[in-house]
Amino acid sequence: APSFHWERTGKKINDRRNRYEINDAPHITVLRIKPVKAAKDNVTFTCVANNGLGEARADVNLKIYPRVENIDEIPPGYPRIETHPKLRSVEKDRNVLLQCDAKGEPKPTIS
Repeated sequence: APSFHWERTGKKINDRRNRYEINDAPHITVLRIKPVKAAKDNVTFTCVANNGLGEARADVNLKIYPRVENIDEIPPGYPRIETHPKLRSVEKDRNVLLQCDAKGEPKPTIS
């Protein structure tokens, strides 16, 4: 299995810092930033995998938007839920349908 590490603007992230948490499992790694800060995290993060034969790198540019309370302040194209699932009561062994719809550009996927 490959070994992983994360970089922030080209420097290896020290996951002993309070805001960065790195969770590794076989063949996968997750970087959790809590909480994100626009002044520090509006940068490029890189996932680096190494298996002894070579290294693979993947960059992501994190763009942090200010917190919005009003839906009219959401940046254009930003995903938003249009149809929220509604709370339902259902008997055991019956079927239930929960609907969710989202808009954005590009069109978001719901999972």
